[in-house]
Amino acid sequence: MKKIAFTLLATLMLLSLLSPGLLANTSSADRLDLVTDVAGVLSQGQWEELNQWAEDLTEEYKIDVIVLVVEEIEGDDPEEYAWGIFDYYGMGYGTDKSTVMLMLATVSRKVSIVAQGIGNDAFTDYGKDTILDDFLVPQLRNNNWVAAVYAFMEKAEEYLALNAAGKPVDIWIPGGNEGPGTGGTGSGGPVQEDKTLATIATIAIPIAVALILCQAWVGQMKTAVKQRAANLYITAAGLQLTEQTDTFSHRTETRRTIPTSSNSSSSGRSGGTTTSSSGRSGSSRSF
Repeated sequence: MKKIAFTLLATLMLLSLLSPGLLANTSSADRLDLVTDVAGVLSQGQWEELNQWAEDLTEEYKIDVIVLVVEEIEGDDPEEYAWGIFDYYGMGYGTDKSTVMLMLATVSRKVSIVAQGIGNDAFTDYGKDTILDDFLVPQLRNNNWVAAVYAFMEKAEEYLALNAAGKPVDIWIPGGNEGPGTGGTGSGGPVQEDKTLATIATIAIPIAVALILCQAWVGQMKTAVKQRAANLYITAAGLQLTEQTDTFSHRTETRRTIPTSSNSSSSGRSGGTTTSSSGRSGSSRSF
């Protein structure tokens, strides 16, 4: 942890010697702003806007909303690096040190979202994975650093508002427990990823198409007359079989469901938030 903090401090001191203007978006060594851009990807105007945005969200929802952009993390795990900086600078809101933090390393090409306290409620496993996979990584793969930071802030504001309303973003689990953060289906539960309508559409559309085709085919057969004797279908030369084949028409397949343990689900698919013994959670990606 001390090594991680020392690395960041050394980077800050070097940048201050080379160009004091680069540190306009950082503060003194004993405190970091909510938005700290050591990598220098943000303009002064962008930093001012994002930092004020983070301060507003922090004040409204009582949770530190933090963005840290660096170049390299020297092979350290991105979540470990984020928590090292968090602890060294004493960040977090309130007695439970509530936070949600985006840590982005542009050269190491790693990104993580870590959370604690209220952050664990608002940013579930599914929620963090969704932000990373759908909104951040696609931008980061194209080196769109600024767009990724803004996307994180937008989703942070959205997730915090939903959590404050008692509906944190989470995966829907049929038959799950009711209540916020559990992935349940009850009133006041999390935002549900209910795919019922999509399932109905998937079944109904093919059936409708099949009915239309059948109606058209039946219409073409109106001139056909059923014959009760086979004689009309036999020529004067008699019935001669010139070829005989076996045609596979169908098969019968039986399936059964094998129950699995609820703990065997992959990360982000079991609902709620997985926390460490210290009450922290996180998700990270390489891009």
